[in-house]
Amino acid sequence: MPWKDELIRLCHYYDKECHILSAPHSNPLCLYGKGEWLRKRTKFGKRIILTSNKYLLARPDRVLIDDNEKKLTAWTNAGGIGILFPSVENTNRPYVGREMEYVSDQLSLAEDEY
Repeated sequence: MPWKDELIRLCHYYDKECHILSAPHSNPLCLYGKGEWLRKRTKFGKRIILTSNKYLLARPDRVLIDDNEKKLTAWTNAGGIGILFPSVENTNRPYVGREMEYVSDQLSLAEDEY
């Protein structure tokens, strides 16, 4: 994830109390391992939430940046603001290589609407 640090800086620019919301794989060992990996590489500490049901945390003033269209649709259907992170595996693939420019533009639009 070469864009990880830039994405974290960008999120903190819009919200100093931002959280990482991540879905673990179905393997029970993944839950612990993913949490530890995120804690070591992001310094988010207790602001890491691991759940497959991200939509349960959606609110009109909360933004989810995710590359999974299904999870993002569930989030927006639950009332949250969704930004589809570009990936070769989703419909935003034309923005791969310009991920941060795209996300920055979308966050700016979301801020204007909110």
